[in-house]
Amino acid sequence: MVKTSLLAAMVFYLASCSKDRQANIDHTVKIVSNDDLSFVFDKSILKIDSREPSAYEASHLPDSINMTLKDVMNSPEKVIPVLDKWKERKMVIYCYGRSCDSSMTVARHLIYGGYKVYVYKNGWNTIKELIDQRQ
Repeated sequence: MVKTSLLAAMVFYLASCSKDRQANIDHTVKIVSNDDLSFVFDKSILKIDSREPSAYEASHLPDSINMTLKDVMNSPEKVIPVLDKWKERKMVIYCYGRSCDSSMTVARHLIYGGYKVYVYKNGWNTIKELIDQRQ
């Protein structure tokens, strides 16, 4: 599994990066803290829900997109054009919560593709509570 994941990351990286983009990539996964949840309501930030499509369809941030690890690994030709529209902007990936690692895994793949990616580790459960409080 680790070798497959590493290979997929390398393929995604090579498929999505030009030589110019490869030179200045910071491969650190950046974490969004609970003190900075402004991303939830900021339309200039792409929100990526990395949960399974059925969970995404049941509830999600209205302006988020669904992108699973399976999408990133198996369909980079579909993922890259969507991400390239946002390549100069911040992207925040979330999944269910702290017990879910899909957001970190997707983030690692996208970072190797040269995208500005952040992860909100507390996930959808905390985001949903915040949205419910605002309504």
